[in-house]
Amino acid sequence: MRHLIYLTLVLSVVAGLLVASIAQAPVIGPVHEPGADLRISAVGHFYDDSGRKEIEEIVTEAFAPGQTEMALGYSSGRHWFRLDLTQPETVPSGRVLIQFGMGNLDDVRLHYRDASGAWKVVLTGDQVPLAQRPLQLPTLGFLLAWEEIAGQSLYLSVQSVSTIGVYFRAGEYAELISHLLAIRMLYAIFVVLLVLGLVATGWLYLRLNDPVFLIFAGSQATYLVASLSYFGYLGAIFPTMVTDRITTFWLPLSYLTSMIFHLSLFRAMQVDRRVLRAGLFLLLAQIAVIAMQGVLHSQVMLEIAVVLTGLFVLVILLAIRTMGESSILPRNWARSFYAAYATTAALWILPVLGLMPVLPLTIFMPAIQGGLTLVLAFLMLVTFFRNQGQRAARAQAALQGMRLEAEVQARLSRAYRDLLWTVSHEVGTTVTVLRLGLSSPSVSAVNHQRMDRALDGLERLVEDFSRTERLELGDIRLTPSAVDAAAILREEADRCRQDAAEARFLFSGATSLPIRVDELYFRLVLSNLLSNAMKYCSPGTPVWINLRGAMGQMTLEVENDCPSASLPDAERVFDAFYRAPQVLAKPGSGLGLYIVRQLLKLLGGGCKWEVLGQNRVRVTAWLPMHD
Repeated sequence: MRHLIYLTLVLSVVAGLLVASIAQAPVIGPVHEPGADLRISAVGHFYDDSGRKEIEEIVTEAFAPGQTEMALGYSSGRHWFRLDLTQPETVPSGRVLIQFGMGNLDDVRLHYRDASGAWKVVLTGDQVPLAQRPLQLPTLGFLLAWEEIAGQSLYLSVQSVSTIGVYFRAGEYAELISHLLAIRMLYAIFVVLLVLGLVATGWLYLRLNDPVFLIFAGSQATYLVASLSYFGYLGAIFPTMVTDRITTFWLPLSYLTSMIFHLSLFRAMQVDRRVLRAGLFLLLAQIAVIAMQGVLHSQVMLEIAVVLTGLFVLVILLAIRTMGESSILPRNWARSFYAAYATTAALWILPVLGLMPVLPLTIFMPAIQGGLTLVLAFLMLVTFFRNQGQRAARAQAALQGMRLEAEVQARLSRAYRDLLWTVSHEVGTTVTVLRLGLSSPSVSAVNHQRMDRALDGLERLVEDFSRTERLELGDIRLTPSAVDAAAILREEADRCRQDAAEARFLFSGATSLPIRVDELYFRLVLSNLLSNAMKYCSPGTPVWINLRGAMGQMTLEVENDCPSASLPDAERVFDAFYRAPQVLAKPGSGLGLYIVRQLLKLLGGGCKWEVLGQNRVRVTAWLPMHD
């Protein structure tokens, strides 16, 4: 996008220089003095359908009142205009400029009487090279001395194959030239934008390699040349060349390339095949018209080309109804664009076909159509960047998904590894104990106790697996009842002492705390908390237990000292099957704290694990009391 900005600046400078060179013309005479007020006071219009009447016959005809700006429509005859100028307060000392605005496909003649009373004719138009015109600028006009035309009516005869509207201005050259320069600067900006649209679509083709953009670039280039020719700028670039035939050729060619592009876009937007076939038929007919340039008269050729373009507007209206989505242009944007495009085309084509009166706006519709195609170029550019942004967002989301998937896979791999180690270690140890015990001729009391403990450990492992599966599946049914949390806590502590005589528990807090909870799962929570603390505490150190109730919540804190080298990973301590590498020699499944957390959630509470000092850890559990 940065390169496009730089290119735009360069093109703006080039266009400005081109316009400045075209606009250079000597200012003849002094600057217009205030109060001179030279202008057209009245306009008369007469249409000669035969196109053969001479000026002597015309002056006797009845001219209809006209205006300085008139919409005429296409015609094969000759239009005559009678211009009456005001008598200025101060006689102009410089040349008088009679400006005549229209497309340059024309033969324009100015008729006025000389000092002897004879009719004098001055010719301009597209059939005269710019170097031989009375006003050597893209705009048509005549430069005259005030003494030549003072006190008489001026007659303009116009014969054109493309006349849709005219406008007249009169004044001193120095006065009107600034207005002409302003118009040319506006047109230069329009040309720069057209070139920018051409560059943008060419860039899109290079990025996407979609032939639709290449075809559109060709269409824009053809319209640009046709526009330069139609508005007289081609004559300014080649001042010694007659440009009417070039214009006559490039206008239908512009219609043709526009058809090709629109059909390509319609195909990309999945328009109904019958609509595409109708458009293709008109396209082939337009090619045939251009191929017959040397045979057909220019006016006939342009009229047929315009009729075919008008029929193509119907194809556009049908295409709007059947458009689908496309990566080139969103359907809603395409429909809005083509609705405006068809409207502007109809406003200058229908008057040609005699199906509606000519409106004042008709004069500007071809230029407005060019502006719309420019809008289309930038709509496609915006669509490209929007699609790029959406693709980038999807890629980012996919990358994030891949990262999450990798993290999940890593966790599953760790859980699978921990599970395999737990099963192999616990089952392997139990099997070893049983084999040693059974290998003796008689089972001693010591071996009997070892086998009992091994079988108990294996049984607890199976029970932990079973509980974990039920928790994961949600297959837990709660039966709450009123119990004394302090009494149950002491009972579970006594059971832990039976399993390990060296265990010591120091109680503080409430000696009685009634709560309403499922007793079975509450006992399971307490059993896992106490056995976990007892298993991993430092030798010879007690387990501190604090039970309290406040504001409808029971809080239980279980603390124990453990060697600093035995501290687990704080982020994984509640993960299923997790066991710190430094305690793998101790029996266990790595499911105790996982089961505690899941059961507390199920009972409406929660828990947390924290390190208090260098080697003291605390597990805090809480439950609603429901008293």
